[in-house]
Formats: sequence, C-alpha cells, structure tokens
Amino acid sequence: MSSDRATRCFTCGQPAGDPVRFNHLSNGRPCPTCRDRLLESLGSLIPGIGVEAAAPVREEASSEASPPSGPRPA
Repeated sequence: MSSDRATRCFTCGQPAGDPVRFNHLSNGRPCPTCRDRLLESLGSLIPGIGVEAAAPVREEASSEASPPSGPRPA
C-alpha cells in the first residue's frame, strides 16, 4: 500500500483521518466503526479503569435476592 493514500474506514469508506474522525453513513447516522475508533482513542475518563472494566457486569439471580413468598404483615 502506498503512503500517499489515506486510511479509509471499512464500514463507511470515508477517510479515517489522523486525528481520528467521526464520520456519518449515507443515511445520516453515525458510522459505528468510526464511533468506536474515536471512543477508543479518547481513553478512560477514570484513571486505571479500562473499557472492559467499565462494561456492566451481569449478576446471576440468587434465591436470597427474591422477595418473600408468604403473606405480608399488616
């Protein structure tokens, strides 16, 4: 690949740019690949926490967390 050609986004086909660009698809919606590339380039807002650590953690339902099944006290 020659160095005179700009890197292009695989999804939208527009130049990815340096610095990273936020491109839009032909229907006006943000390109999801460009969006993710831009967010990854920004880094974490909280020092020491990566993107994978900021993802919500799914917890398994336990019997202790379920409401009691008997009559309610008055």
